[in-house]
Amino acid sequence: ADGSSSDKKKHVPLGLRESRFYEDEYPGKNDIVVARLDRVQELQIGVFATLLEYGGKEAFLPFSEASMRLSATAQKKVFGLRPPGQQDGEKKQLREGRKRKMVCLVCSVDKKSDCIDLSKRAVDLETMHAKEEAFGRAKVVHRVIWRVATKHEVKVEELCKKVSWPLFKNKIDPYCALKRHVKGELDLWQELDFSKPGEDLTGIAGALKQDIEVCFRRHLGQQRVSLRAKAEVSCAGFEGIDAVREALSKGLEASRPECELKINLVAHPIFAISCTCLDKDLGVTTIDAALDRIERSIKANGGVYRLRSHPEQAGGQDLFCSDASDDDASDDD
Repeated sequence: ADGSSSDKKKHVPLGLRESRFYEDEYPGKNDIVVARLDRVQELQIGVFATLLEYGGKEAFLPFSEASMRLSATAQKKVFGLRPPGQQDGEKKQLREGRKRKMVCLVCSVDKKSDCIDLSKRAVDLETMHAKEEAFGRAKVVHRVIWRVATKHEVKVEELCKKVSWPLFKNKIDPYCALKRHVKGELDLWQELDFSKPGEDLTGIAGALKQDIEVCFRRHLGQQRVSLRAKAEVSCAGFEGIDAVREALSKGLEASRPECELKINLVAHPIFAISCTCLDKDLGVTTIDAALDRIERSIKANGGVYRLRSHPEQAGGQDLFCSDASDDDASDDD
């Protein structure tokens, strides 16, 4: 029995956190990365972190390069760290379930000694939000690649070489490309070669392509986005509240079967127009159409309209933080 099992020994793919998103093994200097804070350095001058996009490589974030100087009390509050004297063993571990993800700038990279230094202070708010969104999309694509590679007992790196890495190399967002592909807007497989580089996967290319499409469609079907915009709608003329009601009713007429709108009073005269849908672009377009109808209707009756906030994400699935299992050892589900 032992002999037969060894003859049929299967390839075990790398865990999700052990495989990297991009072709480069190390980030470059001044690159923006997402790091998960793991433990405090022994001398309490910084935190060791894991680079989630680069196969779990370890990096170091000094407290001096965090967003503020951190005292022992502040370390506990900001990073969720155990205070001195309450550690299990020599290493100061983060509280279970409290490991924080941070968007950081790569200050220096020493490939020989495998040392990577980070800075949180150098990342502005706009860059942070842009990176969070890009990381979320890249994480979804990598999870799909990892699942398909695991199913077909193919090395994750080999499948990345055929699908996601060539797209990243050509400055193409794999998430957007796959989304357009499954919607039938383009044929992604015409641009990709499963015979090279690396191992030739032409023999199972058909099965790989089909499973990638199935996994990605499943993701799109599960991901709902909540959007909300705010506007002031009032009328001091003869029509008064009737004009406001009419304008809001006109706005609701912009609803679609796949994107139903709701309008709620926040505080007079501010109203919130919201929707929950699978396609963020469709939701934004639908809310914009509703706002346009409301504006034209209320102004036609002598009322006042003022946009308070454009459509923005108000809830739903957060690509950056929602899937905590991505970074845990239980990824092998």
